[in-house]
Amino acid sequence: MKRKNHTLLKTVITVGATTMMAILLTACSNSESQKMTRAENSGARYAQQVVNLGPEAQEACVSAGGLPSLNLELNGEKTPVCQFANGRRCAVTAIRSGACI
Repeated sequence: MKRKNHTLLKTVITVGATTMMAILLTACSNSESQKMTRAENSGARYAQQVVNLGPEAQEACVSAGGLPSLNLELNGEKTPVCQFANGRRCAVTAIRSGACI
């Protein structure tokens, strides 16, 4: 009987120690490098599209401090615009005519 209790106690201790090690390894496995990798991967999904406004409009937009971007219209179309830091957006025709800049 004593031998049986000793074997049972040894088994319980081994299972408990194994469980604790598994919990510790799981808790420590979420390192900073893995978090950064996930953040970098999610950022890749939202990468900025390259927008071409045309040679003259592109140059005028960038030299005025704007960023070529796409404006999503209500009908689902995307129109190229020059977007400024203050939120103002100008169409290519307005940039070419000088009405926006």
